[in-house]
Amino acid sequence: MTTEMTTTTEMIETIDGLKYLRAPFTIEDRPLPWQERGLTYTASGYGKKIPSSRVVRLPNGQTRRIYVTIFSNSGTAWINVAGETFVIVREYLAN
Repeated sequence: MTTEMTTTTEMIETIDGLKYLRAPFTIEDRPLPWQERGLTYTASGYGKKIPSSRVVRLPNGQTRRIYVTIFSNSGTAWINVAGETFVIVREYLAN
C-alpha cells in the first residue's frame, strides 16, 4: 500500500505478484478529446498502455486514468498510483 492512496488494505489484494485494486472506488466516463472524435490510440487498437475513456476515483478524491494492455482478444485494465501498478478487478468495470 502506498501513502498517496491513503486507503485501507482491504482495497488491495496481491496474487502472484500482481496487485489488484478492489472497492471502494468509483469509475467515471471521462473520454479524451481524440476518443470523443472516434479515433483510436493505435492503428491496430492493440498495445501495452492504451488510455481508456474511464478514470478511477479513489476514496481520497484522487482520479487516475485507467489504461489497458491488450493483445489479441484479451485485455487487462490497470492504473498507476505513486509508481505502483494496480490491476482493476473486472466486476467493477462492468458497472
